[in-house]
Amino acid sequence: MNETLSEQIEMGREAGLLKDNPAYARAIDHLRAGCYERLKECPLKDKEGLTLIVQQLKVVNALEAAVTGLIEKGSIAANEWQRLNSARSDGPVQRAIRRIA
Repeated sequence: MNETLSEQIEMGREAGLLKDNPAYARAIDHLRAGCYERLKECPLKDKEGLTLIVQQLKVVNALEAAVTGLIEKGSIAANEWQRLNSARSDGPVQRAIRRIA
């Protein structure tokens, strides 16, 4: 998906609010704990059951990683936005100095 910098910043901000939300943290912890409980109860001979539990755990981890990735992408976009805005406000001397440094 081709998002603008402002869209990336906003998405990162919203993802940060989600990650900071206690309900989200509780839901992730609940899902992860449920996977571990099912894993403890699953017989070792049940390869299909074990595989499904591991896949569920991977989905929970992937969700958490996706939210963290959106936060990081928003932070990078905010830094780029700030860099572009400062470059526009600088005069030719400041731009030349920044290119050299």
